[in-house]
Amino acid sequence: ETDILVGTNRRNPQVFDIVRLNVATGEEKLVFENPGDVVANQTDHKGVVRISIVSNGLYNDYYHRKDESSPFVKFASVHFNDEFSHLMFSYDDDQKLYVASNLGRDKQALVLYDLTTQ
Repeated sequence: ETDILVGTNRRNPQVFDIVRLNVATGEEKLVFENPGDVVANQTDHKGVVRISIVSNGLYNDYYHRKDESSPFVKFASVHFNDEFSHLMFSYDDDQKLYVASNLGRDKQALVLYDLTTQ
């Protein structure tokens, strides 16, 4: 593969978009345009941006989409005192997300979060 994903704030210095960069030719293709409030993203194993996190300082809202052409839908809202760290998609079908979380418990645990059933 000659393509890599790169975060760039060339369009707007306050936010980062994601472009697919061909390292051999220098050609870029915009794959995620940050609307201005996204603080983090997660790709699946095919390099598709599927998770976006929006933070207002008090809550982190987690959004998911099924594929590159689908809209993002909120699936979780987590208070800043709680932990819900997205780690990676599962290898079986990219429909589950490994998360380090302390939601509903007094210690952090590694959980497999099903994005379909939540």
